[in-house]
Amino acid sequence: MERLIFSPWRELLLEEIGKYYSGKENTHGLGHARQVEELVLEIAQEPEYCRFGLDLEILTAAALLHDTGYSQKRPEWFDDQREHVQEGMRIAQETLRTIPSFSEAPLRIEKVLYLILNHDNTNYLFPIKGREGRPAITNEWVRQAEKREESGVAMLAILKEADGLLATGYQGAERTLEFNLSQSVPLFARGDPLRAWMWGESAVGSVRLAAKRALLDARTEKGKKLAWQGYLEAEELIKKAC
Repeated sequence: MERLIFSPWRELLLEEIGKYYSGKENTHGLGHARQVEELVLEIAQEPEYCRFGLDLEILTAAALLHDTGYSQKRPEWFDDQREHVQEGMRIAQETLRTIPSFSEAPLRIEKVLYLILNHDNTNYLFPIKGREGRPAITNEWVRQAEKREESGVAMLAILKEADGLLATGYQGAERTLEFNLSQSVPLFARGDPLRAWMWGESAVGSVRLAAKRALLDARTEKGKKLAWQGYLEAEELIKKAC
């Protein structure tokens, strides 16, 4: 597929967010952000979305900025690090104010913030060990948060699909596994070692949850096939871990 021509302000945005992304951060760093950016632009051209005439600059900005909040991690954060969402929104607002095409159109900044706020909704509907087995958000919260005009809902679905697909498959599963181990999550759960029903119980469980998230967030036909293939590849990684 022919690569889309990026906006002239993209390099400026990359320079600004480079101040936040750590060069050693493989899970939520600049490399991941650029992969999400490339994938959202591809998904936006799929039959399910190409008819919308979406603002690809908003998608680009949201993709590059969505995980910057992880750079602000503090000891008092929950283990699931949901606080990264609000921090990411703060960084995005500060950064986009330096780019004329956004600063002169506040509504565009608002749309980027909306996408960042909700990009991890599916993840945070799973139970979380650090919250005593409760999810970080509720289904009702998601229903209310995702009430938006059609184009906004479409852009959110695209961002969620891209982010989910990149967390599964061989490479995504390895990234998820490494991140969980770096957070001192045990490789296997007690009792049933392969149990996977809440984040933070085991690293292999988180690999499976990430694969399930990709299945849930895939909306395009191509994305559904990739998510299923990614799930099978994630299972292969788990077998090797066993």
